[in-house]
Order: sequence, then structure tokens, then C-alpha cells
Amino acid sequence: MRTCVALVAVAVLASVACLAPREDGAERRAAGVLPSAASLGPPAVRILFFGDFGIPTRQQEVVARTILEEHAAAPFDLAMHVGDNLYPCGPDPRVRNAGSCAFEADGNTVRPQPDIGADGRFARLFERRLAGLSRGGVPVPVYLAIGNHDVRADGPCSELPGPSVREQRVKACLEVQHQGPHWTMPGRHYVVDRGPARLIVIDTLLLEGDYGGFRWEDELDFVRRSSGGCGVERTCFLVGHYYADVAGDPRNRAAMVRRPEYVRRVRQLEDAMGDRIPAWLAGHAHDLQHVRTPGGHDEFIAASTASTHPKPFGGPFAGGRSLYWSQRWGFGVLEVRAGGWELKLVGRDRRSLYCCRAVGDGRCEPYACTPVTATSGTERGRHARRG
Repeated sequence: MRTCVALVAVAVLASVACLAPREDGAERRAAGVLPSAASLGPPAVRILFFGDFGIPTRQQEVVARTILEEHAAAPFDLAMHVGDNLYPCGPDPRVRNAGSCAFEADGNTVRPQPDIGADGRFARLFERRLAGLSRGGVPVPVYLAIGNHDVRADGPCSELPGPSVREQRVKACLEVQHQGPHWTMPGRHYVVDRGPARLIVIDTLLLEGDYGGFRWEDELDFVRRSSGGCGVERTCFLVGHYYADVAGDPRNRAAMVRRPEYVRRVRQLEDAMGDRIPAWLAGHAHDLQHVRTPGGHDEFIAASTASTHPKPFGGPFAGGRSLYWSQRWGFGVLEVRAGGWELKLVGRDRRSLYCCRAVGDGRCEPYACTPVTATSGTERGRHARRG
């Protein structure tokens, strides 16, 4: 087993790209045998991938500026935000007519609404930092998934009298019904097709258990129905706030081990994905990760856009394998081509921290990208060991 090399000098941690293989051959691919991006054809769609952005911090300001610089250099076609859109309590359920917001019988899309009062949380917490994200004067569409803080209704986030299940449902409804230049959420689950890419967005909060009157079985059924043509006509990606597996904070690992229902539902979801959907895009962990899940899927986390929680490294909780983990500030860039796809995790200075490339619907294998530069202790990064 090979491990990464870490250099420490005068309280500065510098991580170098870790290309240690999980089997012989991976290192050769990383060194140049892996097909080049050019050989797979030009990017047909370029997607900004980020999560946990809805906190108006200095970190959010810095990362948003870097996103706009990256967009100016190579424009995004669309953006995918994977939840915790309005931190810490979601939309305001006390605005005018908020209580009348209701879902259709499918529990997914929202009925035509009466005039719902303005909610300043959308602009203040999320949208204003993305004001410059446009092409030819037209806003780049930002699609969103629901995160746990978007429907939080306990403690200080209990903002309505009555049972929390009602407040959770109202908050979810308010997020789906909201529309803005940088806010598109057609339902709690939905599909985005663009060129050879399909993004299957679901409500992964149900991995923890049913809430708000919503049912896990409906999400599984949606994944099965939406994956037709995946792996043949399109490259498909599952999108949601929660993950199948996660490295990082050992407390997360301990908490998940105590949740057998979560693990069971992850297995059901990976079974529904099968070989048709090669990758899972997630957030929640407030860091940057690439994990190979127990079901063999590539999972990426890009959740260090507005807040990070300093923590030691711990291995994945569900039997997956950590390929990369970092607490640097950053976001993801997903490029899908006719012949494959590529994902990069990009830091605050627009340097690529981690890169991998997949041929067709194969696994995303790491390759050497822009070297990681030294960062302060508040942005520690490491490449995880592989066994």
C-alpha cells in the first residue's frame, strides 16, 4: 500500500497529488495512459457542482468570486447546488400566504400558488453572491436539491406552531415554488437533461427516514424510472444532499454506524442505480471528497463553499474507499463529453486540487492535475490512504 507524501514547513501544510493505486495499473493510467480529454472529444456540457453555499460568510464571498472567475475563463452551461440552500433554517414559513403552499398529489411538484410574500432569505443567503453568473446577459440556470437545513424545524428553527412535520412540508414547498434568476427547483425530485448528461436530482433526506409526509419508496421509484437510457444515450449522475458513504469527521462515521436504516436505504438506492448511473454528487460534509462507494459508484462531495468544520481525518463508515479528502475551500467542475466525463475539485485560487477522468460510463480514475499549493491551517487538505 502506498501513501501520500506530506511536507510540513513553518506551520504550513502542503499536500502533493496522491496517485497511489488501488491496484497495479492505476498509477500508469494516472501517469499518462489514461486517455486524454481531447481524445474523448470537446466538452458537450460544463457544470458547476457545489453545495452548502447558503451561508453569508467571508468564505462564501471568496468562493463565489472564484466561481465567477472560473466562469469567465471557461463558461458554465448550468450549475447544480446539492442542498443546504438557506442556512440554518430554510425559507421563512411566516411570510404572507406561506401556509397555503401545497404539493400536488404526487408529493413532488407544487400547486399553483396565491401571492406568497417576499422572503429576503433567498437573496441574502444564496442568490446575491451569484449575480454575475450569466452568459450573454442571460443567467446561468442554477438547479437545487433539498438539504437538511432547508427543512429544519426543531430548536431555534421551529418557526410555526404545531407539529414539525407540517413546518417541514411548508418549507420544502416554499423552496420548490420559489423562482429566481439563479434558483430553479422544479420539484423535490426531477431530471435535468443537457447534451449527453442527465442529472437525476432526488430528496436524499429520506435516507435518514421519512419526513414531512414524503416517502422513500417514491424516490426509489423515481430513480428507476429516470434511469432509462442511462449508460446508452446519456451519462447519468445521481444528485442529492446526503451521501452513500463519507470520510472525514470520525463523529460522522460513528453516527452513521448507529443508523442501520440509513445504510439499508443507501444499499437500496445503489441497487436502483445499478451500472447505469456511475456517479453520485453530494454535499453536507463541508469538505471536498472523492469516495468509491460500497456499491462501486464514484461519489463526489463539494461542500466547502461557505463553511468548513476543522476535523481530523477518518475513513469511510460504510465500507467504501476514500480517494481524496480536503478541507480547502472550493467547488467542483463536471465536464461531460460524448466519450466520457471528467470531474475536478477546484480551490479558491482556481487551481485544480484533484482531477479524475472516466471513459464512457467507467470509473473516474485520478490523474495529475495542477499541483496543490501550500495553504494555511484553516484550509488543510490531504489525500487519503488507499488499501
